[in-house]
Amino acid sequence: MGKNRFKFRAWDKIGKVMYEGIPGNGAGKNGHDTIDIILKFPQIYNLMQSADVYADNVLVYEGDYLTDGSTIWEVVYCETMSGFSAKAVGGDIGDGCRWFSLYHLCNRHNKGRKVCVVGNVFEYQGILQELLKKYPYETEFMGRSSL
Repeated sequence: MGKNRFKFRAWDKIGKVMYEGIPGNGAGKNGHDTIDIILKFPQIYNLMQSADVYADNVLVYEGDYLTDGSTIWEVVYCETMSGFSAKAVGGDIGDGCRWFSLYHLCNRHNKGRKVCVVGNVFEYQGILQELLKKYPYETEFMGRSSL
């Protein structure tokens, strides 16, 4: 496990604010709500854990939307895959390819395409197809020649 595995952030449902750096930094208006308070009040906070991978130099958290300009994935915890995975939720999903290894996706094992974080399930409430426009389609085959 990496050093970012136990980093968290919290979405304040009432204030519509994302608090980063938990457990080190507090949440709430006064910054005093610690992780134990956040866990006690799920009606106020949604807690998200770091997936300990980076997409375009941004730390990925549970609930983030990722895209390569073609497909949109939501980062979710999947018991079947024993960890955080990418679930295709929009764009070009393809036949039978709804789930993807988050680690492999963020390390360009999806036909060499770079992915980036374009939103998350709490802050972005728009049409998922609109997220594709935020990121240009890029294909880079990691230095391998195509045969």
